[in-house]
Amino acid sequence: MLRHIYRHPFLFYLLFLLPALLAVFRLGLFPHHLLYTELVAALLPVLLALLFYIPITLHLSAASLRSWNEGDPSPLLTHSLDSIHLYRQSRRTSAKRALANFHINAAAALISLGRFSQALEHLDAASSLPLTGEAAAILWLNRSAALYELGRYQEMAPCLSQAEALLSASGQAPTPQTAALWDAVRRSLRQHHLLLRLQTQVLTPEVETELQELLALAKTPKDQVELHLALAQCALARRDNPAAQEHLSYVLTHGNKLHARTQAAQLWAQQGF
Repeated sequence: MLRHIYRHPFLFYLLFLLPALLAVFRLGLFPHHLLYTELVAALLPVLLALLFYIPITLHLSAASLRSWNEGDPSPLLTHSLDSIHLYRQSRRTSAKRALANFHINAAAALISLGRFSQALEHLDAASSLPLTGEAAAILWLNRSAALYELGRYQEMAPCLSQAEALLSASGQAPTPQTAALWDAVRRSLRQHHLLLRLQTQVLTPEVETELQELLALAKTPKDQVELHLALAQCALARRDNPAAQEHLSYVLTHGNKLHARTQAAQLWAQQGF
């Protein structure tokens, strides 16, 4: 219900406008039968509709991000695609920035669902729109994540360099509202560097130790699942099957609808556990 209201706001407003339109019609035909106070009273629901629509938008956005962090990317993808549909024709700079953010969110959800090529298409769309510094850094990190999953490791390094440069160029200390976001971006950047080393260099104990440190800092089930999967790959590279089983078992139990769970199941079958 809330999604339909969000996706079709004009129909929502029209429902509240009907009393006002009827009042105007009556005022034109029978002015002596209608007081202007009745017209004001009829317009009041329109104002209430506007005030009601904002919390709906905020609720859907927060709920979809919460579901993604808990391991179900589908609501985030649905909300992002609905928002892209609403904002795609707007010419306002603020709306274009919002549109870029929705493309980035759609890409993040698609990566978590294992649809990496589609994620890159959304990131390409976002890159042609106005971006804030934090949005641009997240864009490059998401591009790095998609390229990693596609096995295009040589293309990851420039993406990570771009994200690092944007973080360094920010210059300003994050506000209390953005501190958690910047902290998550920096941890994600560190994680991507480690994953790149895992695939392109000889495994060293330092990589596994740093992944364990990131796991201890992880604040969402999604991040924990992804780090357990990376640690399982480290354990398999060391031929430590019991440790690999432990990490893969965690991913299979807590992976929910993440693509990481599918990857863990494939590794489990390949190893004959």
